[in-house]
Amino acid sequence: MTDWTAFTALPWPTEPQHLQGRPALDASTAYDVVRRAAAPFRDGTRFLALPEVRFQQRSGRIGAPGELLPGREDESLKEYLHRRQAEPFVLRVREPLMLDYAVWSQVRELVEPLWREIGVPVVPVASELVVTDGLPQQLNADGYLTLVWVLHGRLQAGEALAEAGDLLSWPSGPVEVTGTDCLWLRLLVPVDGKLAAKQVTDLLLAGLDRKRGTDATPYLPTATTGELMQPLAETADGLAELSSSDQTERSLRVQWASRVSAAALEPVPAPQRSELAAGQRVKQTAPIYRMPDGDRWLWAVNGHAFAIGGGDALLAELERGEVDVRDDAYLPLLRRLHSLRAVEVVA
Repeated sequence: MTDWTAFTALPWPTEPQHLQGRPALDASTAYDVVRRAAAPFRDGTRFLALPEVRFQQRSGRIGAPGELLPGREDESLKEYLHRRQAEPFVLRVREPLMLDYAVWSQVRELVEPLWREIGVPVVPVASELVVTDGLPQQLNADGYLTLVWVLHGRLQAGEALAEAGDLLSWPSGPVEVTGTDCLWLRLLVPVDGKLAAKQVTDLLLAGLDRKRGTDATPYLPTATTGELMQPLAETADGLAELSSSDQTERSLRVQWASRVSAAALEPVPAPQRSELAAGQRVKQTAPIYRMPDGDRWLWAVNGHAFAIGGGDALLAELERGEVDVRDDAYLPLLRRLHSLRAVEVVA
């Protein structure tokens, strides 16, 4: 595991760092996620889809990479890299963690000790898995600190040469990197305060569109030149009203509870189907966060938040150990917690 106490003692916000260790994720497990993400893109580019898959060669980005992406015939990372030896390439998967709860959970366990040192980011932390061999690329993430764990092969980033198991870190700004038979995990940690402001403005603008009932841009006749621009004045008044509303305050509270429970790794994996039944036994397997929400409680688990009244007795039972599932008032809550992977059935 990364020694985050030692890491935060370094000038990490302003200078590149290179720490040696062991791989943060098993390379074969991470490659399986890459292959799953790539499967639908073999039929063509998918727009506005997450995870997003991009394939690049010396000639540039390939819009429809097809069989250049890993498929069923490439059962291992080694087999895929061997097949792709014909030409240097970069295969980038953006937000891959949402596909696999086990991998997402491993990465959360990896970064939570860092958040205990520096605080939980109030803006989502973006993630990437990248497979590459021999193609230099310029990485630039304005406003974000970059953390890269090398899972397989070697990675040259600026002056640093990293091997599997190493962690590279560098502040916001461009860095040229070249991987050799390489698979890496990259996290982008927000460090620019304007990113937090954008979270709030996006929420307010969405509320304003709902209030107006349209997102169409208004136009005014030229005869109104010199007069008060009523649509803009109405927009300003609407934003001022929304910014001080109870609804906005609660939306921010729900967003924050979800983010803390996800360790800011968003988007999060979807819930699973729960068929929990009376007579089974369960135990808690993920943290459950609670915040006051008027006369109720806001619960957040693995990036999902919901409000309920009560639940104290069940939470106390889970904290003590295994719990018998009964056909009582707590059964729906237990099923929800099971679907969100906060509890699992004891065999």
